[in-house]
Amino acid sequence: GRVIRWLKDTGRWDDTILIVKSDHGEMLGDHGLWRKGAYHDASFHVPLLIRVPGETPRRMVGMTESIDVTPTILDLLGRPVPHSVNGVSLVPALRSGVGGKAVTFSEIDFGDPIAPTALQAELELSAHEANLAVLRTQTHKLVHFASGLPQILCERNGVREGPDISASPDQLAICLDLSRQMLCHRMSHPESTFAPTMVVDGGVKTGPA
Repeated sequence: GRVIRWLKDTGRWDDTILIVKSDHGEMLGDHGLWRKGAYHDASFHVPLLIRVPGETPRRMVGMTESIDVTPTILDLLGRPVPHSVNGVSLVPALRSGVGGKAVTFSEIDFGDPIAPTALQAELELSAHEANLAVLRTQTHKLVHFASGLPQILCERNGVREGPDISASPDQLAICLDLSRQMLCHRMSHPESTFAPTMVVDGGVKTGPA
Protein backbone atom coordinates (compact mmCIF):
# COMPACT_ATOMS: atom_id res chain seq x y z
CA GLY A 1 0.00 0.00 0.00
CA ARG A 2 2.84 2.43 0.76
CA VAL A 3 4.35 1.88 -2.69
CA ILE A 4 1.05 2.57 -4.45
CA ARG A 5 0.39 5.63 -2.29
CA TRP A 6 3.85 7.01 -3.06
CA LEU A 7 3.38 6.43 -6.80
CA LYS A 8 0.08 8.32 -6.71
CA ASP A 9 1.35 11.13 -4.47
CA THR A 10 4.36 11.73 -6.74
CA GLY A 11 2.35 11.60 -9.99
CA ARG A 12 4.03 8.40 -11.21
CA TRP A 13 1.02 6.07 -10.96
CA ASP A 14 -0.11 6.66 -14.55
CA ASP A 15 3.27 5.86 -16.12
CA THR A 16 4.53 3.02 -13.93
CA ILE A 17 4.29 -0.71 -14.62
CA LEU A 18 3.64 -2.45 -11.29
CA ILE A 19 4.57 -6.14 -10.95
CA VAL A 20 3.99 -8.20 -7.81
CA LYS A 21 5.40 -11.72 -7.59
CA SER A 22 7.48 -14.00 -5.41
CA ASP A 23 10.64 -15.95 -6.20
CA HIS A 24 9.29 -19.06 -4.47
CA GLY A 25 6.51 -20.40 -2.28
CA GLU A 26 6.80 -21.94 1.16
CA MET A 27 6.06 -25.34 2.64
CA LEU A 28 4.05 -24.57 5.78
CA GLY A 29 3.49 -28.14 6.92
CA ASP A 30 2.22 -29.26 3.51
CA HIS A 31 3.04 -32.95 3.09
CA GLY A 32 4.80 -32.76 6.47
CA LEU A 33 7.47 -30.41 5.08
CA TRP A 34 8.71 -26.93 5.94
CA ARG A 35 10.60 -24.15 4.14
CA LYS A 36 11.23 -24.04 0.38
CA GLY A 37 13.09 -26.37 -1.95
CA ALA A 38 10.48 -29.12 -2.36
CA TYR A 39 9.06 -30.37 -5.64
CA HIS A 40 5.49 -29.82 -4.39
CA ASP A 41 3.43 -26.99 -5.87
CA ALA A 42 3.35 -25.06 -2.59
CA SER A 43 7.10 -24.54 -2.90
CA PHE A 44 7.09 -22.86 -6.31
CA HIS A 45 3.52 -22.05 -7.39
CA VAL A 46 3.38 -18.28 -6.83
CA PRO A 47 0.99 -15.49 -7.89
CA LEU A 48 1.83 -12.95 -10.57
CA LEU A 49 0.12 -9.55 -10.74
CA ILE A 50 0.97 -7.12 -13.55
CA ARG A 51 -0.64 -3.68 -13.65
CA VAL A 52 -0.06 -1.70 -16.85
CA PRO A 53 -1.22 1.95 -17.00
CA GLY A 54 -4.15 2.39 -19.36
CA GLU A 55 -4.76 -1.36 -19.75
CA THR A 56 -8.03 -3.02 -18.73
CA PRO A 57 -7.44 -5.39 -15.78
CA ARG A 58 -7.99 -9.03 -16.72
CA ARG A 59 -7.48 -12.36 -15.03
CA MET A 60 -5.58 -15.02 -16.93
CA VAL A 61 -6.00 -18.57 -15.70
CA GLY A 62 -3.08 -19.98 -17.69
CA MET A 63 0.32 -21.16 -16.47
CA THR A 64 3.33 -18.87 -16.64
CA GLU A 65 6.97 -18.98 -15.56
CA SER A 66 9.16 -16.48 -13.72
CA ILE A 67 11.38 -16.26 -16.81
CA ASP A 68 8.43 -14.66 -18.63
CA VAL A 69 8.60 -11.47 -16.54
CA THR A 70 11.72 -10.02 -18.20
CA PRO A 71 10.50 -10.38 -21.82
CA THR A 72 7.10 -9.03 -20.74
CA ILE A 73 8.69 -5.86 -19.33
CA LEU A 74 10.87 -5.41 -22.42
CA ASP A 75 7.85 -5.93 -24.70
CA LEU A 76 5.81 -3.34 -22.79
CA LEU A 77 8.70 -0.88 -23.14
CA GLY A 78 9.11 -1.61 -26.86
CA ARG A 79 12.62 -2.98 -26.37
CA PRO A 80 14.11 -6.08 -28.05
CA VAL A 81 14.41 -9.28 -26.03
CA PRO A 82 17.99 -10.69 -25.87
CA HIS A 83 18.50 -14.13 -27.36
CA SER A 84 19.76 -15.37 -23.98
CA VAL A 85 16.26 -14.93 -22.51
CA ASN A 86 14.21 -18.13 -22.65
CA GLY A 87 10.88 -16.73 -21.44
CA VAL A 88 8.05 -15.36 -23.57
CA SER A 89 6.18 -12.09 -23.38
CA LEU A 90 2.84 -12.22 -21.57
CA VAL A 91 1.60 -9.01 -23.19
CA PRO A 92 -0.81 -10.78 -25.60
CA ALA A 93 -2.31 -12.69 -22.66
CA LEU A 94 -2.52 -9.52 -20.56
CA ARG A 95 -4.53 -7.80 -23.26
CA SER A 96 -6.81 -10.71 -24.14
CA GLY A 97 -7.11 -12.61 -20.88
CA VAL A 98 -6.37 -15.77 -22.85
CA GLY A 99 -3.01 -17.50 -22.97
CA GLY A 100 -0.51 -19.26 -20.82
CA LYS A 101 1.79 -22.20 -21.41
CA ALA A 102 0.99 -25.84 -22.01
CA VAL A 103 3.85 -26.82 -19.69
CA THR A 104 6.05 -25.15 -17.09
CA PHE A 105 9.54 -26.25 -16.13
CA SER A 106 11.37 -25.89 -12.81
CA GLU A 107 14.67 -27.10 -11.44
CA ILE A 108 15.85 -27.59 -7.85
CA ASP A 109 19.44 -28.14 -6.74
CA PHE A 110 19.69 -29.70 -3.28
CA GLY A 111 23.41 -30.45 -3.30
CA ASP A 112 26.52 -28.79 -1.90
CA PRO A 113 29.97 -29.59 -3.37
CA ILE A 114 31.81 -28.49 -0.20
CA ALA A 115 29.60 -29.64 2.67
CA PRO A 116 27.02 -32.18 1.43
CA THR A 117 23.46 -31.46 2.52
CA ALA A 118 21.68 -33.90 4.81
CA LEU A 119 19.52 -35.23 1.96
CA GLN A 120 22.49 -35.47 -0.37
CA ALA A 121 24.43 -37.46 2.23
CA GLU A 122 21.49 -39.74 3.05
CA LEU A 123 21.04 -40.62 -0.63
CA GLU A 124 24.82 -40.82 -1.18
CA LEU A 125 24.71 -38.41 -4.12
CA SER A 126 27.43 -36.25 -5.62
CA ALA A 127 26.72 -32.54 -6.02
CA HIS A 128 26.12 -33.12 -9.76
CA GLU A 129 23.48 -35.76 -8.98
CA ALA A 130 21.68 -33.81 -6.28
CA ASN A 131 19.15 -32.01 -8.43
CA LEU A 132 15.73 -32.56 -9.92
CA ALA A 133 13.50 -31.15 -12.64
CA VAL A 134 9.73 -30.65 -12.56
CA LEU A 135 7.46 -30.52 -15.60
CA ARG A 136 3.87 -29.39 -14.96
CA THR A 137 0.89 -29.56 -17.28
CA GLN A 138 -2.69 -28.63 -16.48
CA THR A 139 -3.40 -32.22 -15.41
CA HIS A 140 -0.12 -33.80 -14.27
CA LYS A 141 3.29 -33.15 -12.76
CA LEU A 142 6.43 -35.20 -13.43
CA VAL A 143 9.50 -35.06 -11.16
CA HIS A 144 12.75 -36.39 -12.64
CA PHE A 145 15.96 -36.85 -10.64
CA ALA A 146 19.45 -36.58 -12.14
CA SER A 147 20.64 -39.41 -9.90
CA GLY A 148 18.36 -42.01 -11.47
CA LEU A 149 15.96 -42.13 -8.51
CA PRO A 150 12.45 -43.28 -9.55
CA GLN A 151 10.33 -40.64 -11.22
CA ILE A 152 7.36 -39.16 -9.37
CA LEU A 153 4.06 -38.58 -11.18
CA CYS A 154 1.16 -36.70 -9.60
CA GLU A 155 -2.23 -35.70 -10.93
CA ARG A 156 -3.15 -32.02 -10.66
CA ASN A 157 -6.69 -30.81 -10.10
CA GLY A 158 -6.74 -27.04 -9.80
CA VAL A 159 -4.63 -26.13 -6.77
CA ARG A 160 -4.55 -29.71 -5.49
CA GLU A 161 -1.88 -32.28 -6.28
CA GLY A 162 -2.49 -35.96 -5.75
CA PRO A 163 -0.17 -38.70 -4.45
CA ASP A 164 2.56 -40.36 -6.50
CA ILE A 165 0.98 -42.65 -9.12
CA SER A 166 4.10 -43.40 -11.16
CA ALA A 167 4.08 -47.08 -10.12
CA SER A 168 0.63 -47.67 -11.60
CA PRO A 169 0.97 -49.67 -14.87
CA ASP A 170 -1.77 -47.62 -16.53
CA GLN A 171 0.27 -44.42 -16.00
CA LEU A 172 3.30 -45.58 -17.97
CA ALA A 173 2.18 -43.85 -21.17
CA ILE A 174 1.76 -40.53 -19.32
CA CYS A 175 5.21 -40.88 -17.71
CA LEU A 176 6.78 -41.52 -21.11
CA ASP A 177 4.98 -38.60 -22.75
CA LEU A 178 5.92 -36.15 -20.00
CA SER A 179 9.52 -37.45 -20.09
CA ARG A 180 9.54 -36.77 -23.83
CA GLN A 181 8.18 -33.25 -23.26
CA MET A 182 10.81 -32.59 -20.60
CA LEU A 183 13.60 -33.73 -22.93
CA CYS A 184 12.22 -31.56 -25.74
CA HIS A 185 12.09 -28.59 -23.37
CA ARG A 186 15.70 -29.07 -22.26
CA MET A 187 16.90 -29.44 -25.86
CA SER A 188 15.04 -26.35 -27.09
CA HIS A 189 16.13 -24.13 -24.18
CA PRO A 190 19.95 -24.28 -24.14
CA GLU A 191 22.17 -21.32 -23.30
CA SER A 192 21.42 -19.29 -26.41
CA THR A 193 23.44 -16.07 -26.24
CA PHE A 194 25.18 -16.85 -29.53
CA ALA A 195 23.01 -19.71 -30.83
CA PRO A 196 21.32 -17.68 -33.62
CA THR A 197 24.56 -15.87 -34.57
CA MET A 198 26.56 -16.86 -37.65
CA VAL A 199 29.72 -15.49 -39.26
CA VAL A 200 28.95 -15.32 -42.97
CA ASP A 201 30.06 -13.44 -46.04
CA GLY A 202 29.44 -9.81 -45.24
CA GLY A 203 30.01 -10.11 -41.52
CA VAL A 204 28.20 -11.32 -38.42
CA LYS A 205 24.47 -11.91 -38.78
CA THR A 206 21.83 -12.89 -36.24
CA GLY A 207 18.56 -14.63 -37.00
CA PRO A 208 15.54 -15.32 -34.82
CA ALA A 209 16.22 -17.46 -31.75
